[in-house]
Amino acid sequence: MKEIASQKKQPVSKNSLETELKLAVIIALLCSLAGSANLLFESNALFPASDAMGCLTRVKYIADCLSQGKLPSWFPFWYNGCAAAQYYMPLSYCILVPIYLLTGNIMFTYKIYCIGMMFTGGMGVWVFCRRKIGNWCGLIGIVSFCLQSFLLESLYSEGFLTQAPVFAIMPWFLLALLSCAEKPSRINFTASTVLAVLMTMSHALQAILILICTIILLLLLAVMKKLTFTHFITSFFSAAFSIFLTACLAFINAAHSGNSGTPALSSEFPLKFTAGVSWFTINESAVIKYSFTVGILSALAIIIFVISGCRKRNNLKQSYYFFSVIALTIITCLFPFGVRLPLFKYLPLSGSIAPGRILSYTSVTGAILSAYVIAELLQYQLKSNATLISKITYVSSRICVFLISAALIISMNPYKYAYPVKASDSFNSTAEYLDTEKTAFNKGRYCWLGSADSLEAYFPLQYETNICNGWNLESFPYNQAIWNYDTALSSGSYSYIAKQLAFHNVRYLLLGQDYSGTYSSKNMVNILQTNGFEKTSVNRNGYNLYTSKKTSSYFMTDSRNAIIIGDKANLFTMSFPYLIQGKSADITDYTFEELSQYKLVYLYQNDIDTEKKLDCLEALVTQLVNKGIHIIIEPEPTGNFDIFGVSASDEILPDNSKLELKENCPWKINNKISLYNNEQIRAVKNLHNLDDIFAAYSNGAVQNSAIGVKKVGNGNVIFIGGGLSQYLLPFYINAWGVNAVDDNVKSTSKDVLSLYEKIFDTMFVSKSFIPEQFNVTASTWNYKGGRFSYTSNADCKVTISVSYAPEWSATADGSQIKISQCEDLITLDLPAGKHTVNLNYSIAMHNKSIFGFSFLAFILLILIIVFFYGIQEQINGFGKFLKNYLQY
Repeated sequence: MKEIASQKKQPVSKNSLETELKLAVIIALLCSLAGSANLLFESNALFPASDAMGCLTRVKYIADCLSQGKLPSWFPFWYNGCAAAQYYMPLSYCILVPIYLLTGNIMFTYKIYCIGMMFTGGMGVWVFCRRKIGNWCGLIGIVSFCLQSFLLESLYSEGFLTQAPVFAIMPWFLLALLSCAEKPSRINFTASTVLAVLMTMSHALQAILILICTIILLLLLAVMKKLTFTHFITSFFSAAFSIFLTACLAFINAAHSGNSGTPALSSEFPLKFTAGVSWFTINESAVIKYSFTVGILSALAIIIFVISGCRKRNNLKQSYYFFSVIALTIITCLFPFGVRLPLFKYLPLSGSIAPGRILSYTSVTGAILSAYVIAELLQYQLKSNATLISKITYVSSRICVFLISAALIISMNPYKYAYPVKASDSFNSTAEYLDTEKTAFNKGRYCWLGSADSLEAYFPLQYETNICNGWNLESFPYNQAIWNYDTALSSGSYSYIAKQLAFHNVRYLLLGQDYSGTYSSKNMVNILQTNGFEKTSVNRNGYNLYTSKKTSSYFMTDSRNAIIIGDKANLFTMSFPYLIQGKSADITDYTFEELSQYKLVYLYQNDIDTEKKLDCLEALVTQLVNKGIHIIIEPEPTGNFDIFGVSASDEILPDNSKLELKENCPWKINNKISLYNNEQIRAVKNLHNLDDIFAAYSNGAVQNSAIGVKKVGNGNVIFIGGGLSQYLLPFYINAWGVNAVDDNVKSTSKDVLSLYEKIFDTMFVSKSFIPEQFNVTASTWNYKGGRFSYTSNADCKVTISVSYAPEWSATADGSQIKISQCEDLITLDLPAGKHTVNLNYSIAMHNKSIFGFSFLAFILLILIIVFFYGIQEQINGFGKFLKNYLQY
């Protein structure tokens, strides 16, 4: 049809660009405002009832410190004290803190931040569409992106604020990287690398997901010969170098990160964020949802592109960009299926990443493809001498554009969602009991046992109250201890909870009357009352507040004299709270001096996977035995090495098995313990090469060694067959759930617990586990650490109720002293006399090394940018050499 001309061939006037830019800004702003739905009109006196308050709590703390001219490194209010920037990467703080300093309001800061990030991302989509597709179509791309349900749910319903800058940067990064791959230049390379770095500094794992998918795309383009060797290496290095530049910071989570490492998430975490078909359908009941309309338009765009390619209507440049966007859409639609994909488990950090979150990247490509459909419909312009068919085609295309736009807006209507908000009223009744006239370290901590939202972690900060809990620090050791409460409550291990509350200086406890239906509130209340807690009149949705009249103290002494070291030692200490849980499951992390202070060292299922570890364990145990320290070893179920020649073999016990104690057994209890075996518990470890046997698993005439001794050095080591501890309730519930517990399980558990108690009694293990207060004459705490003075007649070991991290250092009267840890709390060996101790939280040596490494990487990046074109020539020359070499 000669009467119809392609829009792309028409010259673009300056006025047209200005008009479209103004419309783009208006549409992006309106869509970003509309995307916040009901939150836009909610009172700024309210708070977002989502994970957002976890990040915003720290924002307020950092902003308050900065307003006083202080740069905080330590956040004393959460998790018995933790790093100011832990878990959350710094870019979100760099944006949120200035906004809060200007507004002074949490809700207003939240609105401005989220709307601003969506607006920035929407404008990025428009720029991509206008530069690589054509005029005007990018306006639909803005709508598709800014009203994308997946992004809005992530921000407003889930409260993933640290991902918001990633949402804003993604379209700009994709444009810069594809431009760099098509035609490498200093500007394109710098832009793509810097944008990738900024994404990593916002949310490391999300950025790594994006970069993995981008690198897969680059490999695909290279294989299909759409990129030359030089272009591939340049663009690949741009994406990979950003990881190289910031991954070290990502893996320690942030500056001042402490010893957290990458998030220590449960094995179910990747599955939780693994996509199902319902994510992409019109099913409104899906928990996580990608816009169905955008998905349909993306599929339509792919069909149009394929047809145009077959008809050879796509120019080379258009083909490159659209093929890249289509390929990336397919990659990012497959990736969310995560653990269901055969090769997913081989990806780096596969146990920590949430594969479904890559749909945020699909939101960018989906918006671009939606714009492409509109561009194809708008590409024809009507001439003055057009025929009737041409006029009908022209009008039909405009009607289709209108209908698609209307359908897109209607289907993506953000007001069908209502995002939760909450007032402070529910916490006010609790605040009355928090001794608000006292500063945080002049009173005890607040703690809750049960389900709560992130507001519970925010409000205590307003009343100068430290808390044991916190929010969104999955990797932090104390947060993992909180997870233990579920199992402890389910198994009736109330003494364990009392011990934890005492060491964490809890004086205000919010307790559910029936925590998930797993324990008797009466028994728990009795333990609380025994330890000085009294019930108040506060009842918040079934949660009662208990307060303790005991004097608050963050300094205490610990009389426990036995330690258990192993991967699941936490479950063992629930039954025996007077055992100290070791700082690590790796025996090579301990010295003889550390362990020689105990009466008993229990090595519980240590993973001995190398001869070096075996030699270390045997040498250490021999030293300890020669000093008269009792040693118990429970071999690891899948152990690779025999310890002191003692081997173990798997045995399957029948239902009527018993644990039979021999006549020479030094522990006087029932001669036989009935073992309840079912489909959950059958396998045990039969021990071989023992010097003496005290107990055996028996079934009639068949007996398997269960407990015995092996002569080592000047004494004996007790071996307990792997599997005996599995009968203890905490182990059983942790493995099979509370619903699997019946009277038979409880009976067996009770007998096995009594046997362990008798064993510990013969080893002079102290049964006291509630700490005593250590008197200090003065103490002060601030955003950098603490200072205290004391007087003691003898050397002493003091536990400080503050979470340990490598960033801590200590001095006594100006002289450096060693700082250690016990169950994730700081411990100090203090000299006798009158002294003043300073605790300082600063950058640890390993973090300084990482910062130095990143600084060197930054210098390297500057050199690459300066000598970019020379490096390009070298890469091109190497590519030619490699090609010639492989041809002969």
